[in-house]
Amino acid sequence: LTERNKQLEKAIEDQNRQIAELKKQIGNAQTRQDKDRLTQEFAAEDKIFLANQKFEEGTELWKGQSDYKAAIVKYTEAIQLNPNFIDAYYERAMTYRALDQWDNAIADLNKIIQLNPNFSKAYTKLGQFHQLLGQYDKAAIDFNKAVQCDPYNFNVYVSRGTFYEDHEQYDKAVIDYSKVIQIKPIFVMSYMSRGECYRALGNYQQAEADVEKATQIMFRRR
Repeated sequence: LTERNKQLEKAIEDQNRQIAELKKQIGNAQTRQDKDRLTQEFAAEDKIFLANQKFEEGTELWKGQSDYKAAIVKYTEAIQLNPNFIDAYYERAMTYRALDQWDNAIADLNKIIQLNPNFSKAYTKLGQFHQLLGQYDKAAIDFNKAVQCDPYNFNVYVSRGTFYEDHEQYDKAVIDYSKVIQIKPIFVMSYMSRGECYRALGNYQQAEADVEKATQIMFRRR
């Protein structure tokens, strides 16, 4: 959240500069055609600026005050101002999820995928939502799609590995947790989770080795 806020603050600063520059250009426009074009550009930038403000207000209402319904109103206003605002759809989806409005949450995630078919985080969340709803076949498709979209992101393998482990597909879970370890060798949870899968598969020696490795990493952090 902190990193996202920093990115949003930078975007707002950039937009402020662009708006100031457009105002200056409008004032210096030599022809009516140029002035109309610049005025349209200014209006578009102003909408994006206002959308970011609404987004910030929504995030404060949700994560700062736990006022989910009011947050949804702000995110919706942001989307109305900027229909391509992926972050607003994502946060609104999470807010709908907090209110158990599953259909709305899933619709927002699908809208994100429509806007950006390679947004792996949307597929991961869809997988988690479908899993919670007992729609396991859909969940498996979602998790696979997340991996296809972002094969170097360890989080997608964590999510799919957890799904496999929950459904006692321990051999597949081991493969995904191993991929996590390959990408992020100090990620303790994956050693612990892989160890549990090895134990379920009867490979007690490897299970103990993973627990020992996780313990070593935790002690080095102290």
